[in-house]
Amino acid sequence: MTQDASARNASLSASFRTAVSNRVHQWLAGIMMVCLSAPLALSADEVPDGVLASPPADSMRAALPEADEEVVVTADADDGTAETIAMMMLDTHLSNERGRQLYLQHRYDEAAPHLLAAAKRGFKMAQARLGEILVLGLGDIEQDVAAGMGWMGVAASGTTMPSVRSRLNELRSHVPPDLHSRLDGIIAAYTAQYGSEATGVNCLRGKQAGTHLTKIRCNFAQEWKYVSYMGVDAVEELEALGAYRQ
Repeated sequence: MTQDASARNASLSASFRTAVSNRVHQWLAGIMMVCLSAPLALSADEVPDGVLASPPADSMRAALPEADEEVVVTADADDGTAETIAMMMLDTHLSNERGRQLYLQHRYDEAAPHLLAAAKRGFKMAQARLGEILVLGLGDIEQDVAAGMGWMGVAASGTTMPSVRSRLNELRSHVPPDLHSRLDGIIAAYTAQYGSEATGVNCLRGKQAGTHLTKIRCNFAQEWKYVSYMGVDAVEELEALGAYRQ
């Protein structure tokens, strides 16, 4: 074989490899688009959450803080009076319910502040929904994968909905393996600050009245002590709004 023929064959071989490589990448991209656009998988007996797709691994990598970057989360302080504690509990239930309604209407910008208020107090579905908004950057909310995964992680801890734990695992699968320890540190920090133990919130799963669907209900462990400070009208308002739906 002449030198020119060898060069032509090498060129054709390189072109063939490039074409095959491009075809493989297109094929993989198609699979990823299908996988990433799949909604949260619910059990047959769970109340739908209405969550969306997953971010690509590259965005998960870029958005997580460096390994030596300290993750700091802070909680709001209360003045400790019975009236203040009662109002905090009432406001949390109302924020949780309002955030739920807005989230399910896909009004993410409006939902986020309400969900944040309830998430900081330990309400599981508020944490999960806020995490979803932040991980994906829904609406006009700036994407914050680290914070979103932190919220999703604490939502998946302890007593929670199976769909939330599955969602965390699905999102985690898009995080490069070498970043898993970093992600675990973020989740641990959020759980230490906003988990049920830290917030004094108890969450129980049960059937939604009149249906076979499963729901989760979160309440403050000491709530019974402060109901009288909320006032009858406030308690009735909570029940009318369905504030105990999660």
